[in-house]
Amino acid sequence: MRYTRIHTNTILIFLFIMILTACKKETTHYTIPEGMKQYFAFKKGSWWKYLNDSTKLTDSTYLTNVIYSTQGIYNDGNEFTTDIISLYFASKFLVHCEMHNGCEKTSTKFYLTLSDEVNNFDPVAFIDGMQPFSFHNTMCGNPFGELWFASYPSVLMNDVVYNNVIHAILRYSYISGGRTDSVALKFYFAKNVGLLKYQHVLNDTVTESWSLKSYHTVQ
Repeated sequence: MRYTRIHTNTILIFLFIMILTACKKETTHYTIPEGMKQYFAFKKGSWWKYLNDSTKLTDSTYLTNVIYSTQGIYNDGNEFTTDIISLYFASKFLVHCEMHNGCEKTSTKFYLTLSDEVNNFDPVAFIDGMQPFSFHNTMCGNPFGELWFASYPSVLMNDVVYNNVIHAILRYSYISGGRTDSVALKFYFAKNVGLLKYQHVLNDTVTESWSLKSYHTVQ
């Protein structure tokens, strides 16, 4: 009889654990795609030298810190976790970049924090899974707008040929002094190299432009 009671208690405990396990909601986890890491993830020791295409001044950009982390996100009633890769730079115009799936969780996004010496802004510059020559209206980043994307087998820049190049343009508009201004942020990235070129275009006029002269990357 004593054996029967112990056996029954064991079964009840087992059933209780099974019920808790069945009721527990699994949390989706997003990792950074390897293809994105080849374009955007680098290690300390990496550096890039950029040329200001207007002033001809140069900017020696150094990667000062890299942080790998995982964060829990609660978005639209859904809970999930995402890996995050953050890179920090010593640069005249490039402050920070980050990859994660914390907004519009259908895909991993690449954000660039840029400086115009007055303000910092961190637009989405690439979205994993976008089809070439397509548009995406993103509500992520600051500012958000319409992102266009294309890819090319090679691009010539400052007498150097770069292979496997991504070209992205984020377009948005804002009201200033009673008029509507249109802005295009243009980016070129190369596999295993990173940012090749950045341009800020206001009402079809280039107001800032940096292009790569030389580099050394560690991945």
